[in-house]
Amino acid sequence: MEAKPALKAIFKETLLQDPIICGMAGSRSVGSGTWSPDGKRIAFVWARDGEPHIWTTPAVGGWPRQITRHPVWTEMGDLVDRRDVAGGPQWSPDGRHFAYVAPASTGSTGVFVIPSSGGDAVQLTDHPRCDVCQSWRPNLGCDRTPRWSSDGKMIAFVCSRDGPDQIWVVARDGSVGPLQVTYDRYDNNDIRWAPDGTQIAFASQRNADDIFKSAICVVAARGGKVRQLTDGQEGNDRTPRWSPDGRYIAFVSDRDGYDDIWLISADGEDLRQLTEGPGDKGDPRWSPDGSQIVYTSARGVNTDIWRVSVNGGPSHRLTEGDGVHEGSAWSPDGREILYRSSGPHRGPDLWKIPSTGGVPTQLTFSMLGDVEAIDPIRPEIVTFPSADELEIESLLFRRSELEAGRLYPAVMWIHGGPNAHLTNQWYPYFQYLVRQGYIVLVPNCRGSTGYGRAFREENLDSWGGRDALDWLNAVDFLERLGYIDTSRVAIWGSSYGGFAVLFALTKFPDVFRAGICHYGPGDLIGSYDDTRIRVVRRLLRRQMGSLPIENLPLWQDRSPLNFAHQIKAPLMILQGQDDSGVHPRQASQMAEALWAQGKICELTIYEGEGHGFSRPETIAEVASKVDGFLARHLMKSEGEQEDMI
Repeated sequence: MEAKPALKAIFKETLLQDPIICGMAGSRSVGSGTWSPDGKRIAFVWARDGEPHIWTTPAVGGWPRQITRHPVWTEMGDLVDRRDVAGGPQWSPDGRHFAYVAPASTGSTGVFVIPSSGGDAVQLTDHPRCDVCQSWRPNLGCDRTPRWSSDGKMIAFVCSRDGPDQIWVVARDGSVGPLQVTYDRYDNNDIRWAPDGTQIAFASQRNADDIFKSAICVVAARGGKVRQLTDGQEGNDRTPRWSPDGRYIAFVSDRDGYDDIWLISADGEDLRQLTEGPGDKGDPRWSPDGSQIVYTSARGVNTDIWRVSVNGGPSHRLTEGDGVHEGSAWSPDGREILYRSSGPHRGPDLWKIPSTGGVPTQLTFSMLGDVEAIDPIRPEIVTFPSADELEIESLLFRRSELEAGRLYPAVMWIHGGPNAHLTNQWYPYFQYLVRQGYIVLVPNCRGSTGYGRAFREENLDSWGGRDALDWLNAVDFLERLGYIDTSRVAIWGSSYGGFAVLFALTKFPDVFRAGICHYGPGDLIGSYDDTRIRVVRRLLRRQMGSLPIENLPLWQDRSPLNFAHQIKAPLMILQGQDDSGVHPRQASQMAEALWAQGKICELTIYEGEGHGFSRPETIAEVASKVDGFLARHLMKSEGEQEDMI
C-alpha cells in the first residue's frame, strides 16, 4: 500500500525532504501486540499511513493485514502511569472478534466490536449529549479500556459519565447495558476480569489529595460493594493482574520506594513483595501455568523485560541491548514472549523471544526503508550533578566526530508530565537536529519516573522551584563539555516541558537564546480553571502543594504570563485548538502579552489537534517551523543575530 497522496504532497512542499523527518511525519510506530487465543496470529495497532488501525500478522512471521476500516483510538496511561494501558487489541476468548475504542458518532469515543477477520464494526457504547447545551459536558470523559469476560458475553469498560472514572459493562450483542458497576467518588480504572468471570479487579485512586496513592480493589461483575484489598495510602498500588487460577492478583506498588511487583491473594491476605532493588518495575504478566511472571524494569533510560518465579528467587533478564523493551505477552503455550522494542537507532516494532531466553525474532518492520539506510546517531548516556546532590541522567545527541575548535549551538528538550520518563529510543527529530549541526541534550530532571518515588517527588510543592535548578545545571554541564556555545542554547518542551520553556525564559532571560513551547501553560491559575480534565487539576494541586486560593502568591509567581515583560529571547508557541488539558487561551494570552511589548513570538494554533500533535500534515509543518525558527535564532552568533533582527 502506497503512502497517502496528501502525505506525499506535504513532503514535496516542505523543506523537510529528509528521510528521517518523512519517517516521523508518517507516524508509522507499532503499538503493543496480543496473541490470538490459538496462538496463530498476533494483533497490534499500527499507524502505517498516519492513521492508527488494527492489524494482524501470522505469529510465525509474514505480511500484516489491516482489519479496521476506520481509525481506532490508541489509549495511553494517565498522568500517574504513562504506559500503554490498552495492552494491544483485545481478542474475544474465542478469537473471532476484537473489542477496541474509536471515535463515536457524538465526537467522544465508544467501544466497538469487529470480526477478527475484518468486516463491519458494531458500536456498543457512546456518550449522551447534554440536553441543555446539546454539546459535551466538560467533565465527561471517554469510553475506554474494553475488556472481555471469560465467556465472551460481556465487555467491561471505563467511563466518566458522571464525574470520576467508573466501571461499566455492556453485552457483546448489545442486549444488555451499558450498565454502571461502580458508583464511587473515586477514579476507578485499569480493569481486569477474574478468570471465572464473577469479579472485576481494578485500581482506585482513593486518596482525595494525592493522585499517586491508589488501591487494588475488587467488585462483583454484577455490581455491589467494592472490596478494597490494599489500603491505598502506603503507595501507588495499580496494574492488577489475576493469576490463571484466580487465587492471586499481581500488581505494581511503590510502597517500598520503587515501583515493584507485589502479590496478594484474592481475599486480601498473603501480601508479599516479588521484586526489589533500584529501577521502577511494571506491567506484570502471568505465564499460562501461573508459575512465573514477566515484567518490565527500568535500567536508567533503558527498559528491559525480566522473568521471575512466583515462589520467589532471583529474576532473569530476557532482553539485551540498549533500548526500550515493553508490552510483553506470553504465547498461549507459554513458550514465547511477545514484546515491543525500540532502540536509539530504530523505531518501535514487535519481537518475540523464547520464554527461557535466547535469540529474539523480529515480527514487524515499520521503519521506512530510506530511514533504515541512514546511520543514526546513538546518544551518549550522561549524568550531571544538580542541586541537593542529585545526579540527573540524560541523553546527549551529537556527531561522533566534532570539528576541532568549533563551538556548536545546543537544544535542550524538557519532557512533559513532569512525571514521565525520556528513554533511550528512536527520536527522529533529535536525529535530524544533530545532522543540522546542533547538539541535543535530553535530561530526565527531578520529577521524572523510572528512578523511584523519592526522585519523582523531588519537585513537589512548586513547579519552577527545585526543578528549575536542573535546567540551569544542564546548561552548566553543556558548558563543561567544551564544544558548546552557551550563548546559543535553546530550550524546547511540551506540556509541563512547555511550561518549563516559558518559565525559564521569564526567570532566567539571559540563559537561553530561544524557546519553543508546545502546548504549555503560562498562567497556572487560569490553566487550573480552564482545563476540562479533572485529573489535571488534581495534578496541579499536588505539584503546587495547594489550591490557587490557598497560596495565591506562589501560583502567581510561578505563572510565566505574569512576567512576560522579562522575556528577551524569541519564542515559538505551538498549540492544539482542541487541547482539553491546556486550553488554547494559554497560548494566545502569552503571545498577545509579548506582541504588546514588541517582542518576538511566533504563534500557531492547529485545528483538530489536542494535547499532542498526531496528524501527519501537522507533524510535518511543525518540524518545518521548528527547523526554520532554530535556523533564524540559534545558528548565528550574537552579533549576526542582532543584525538580522
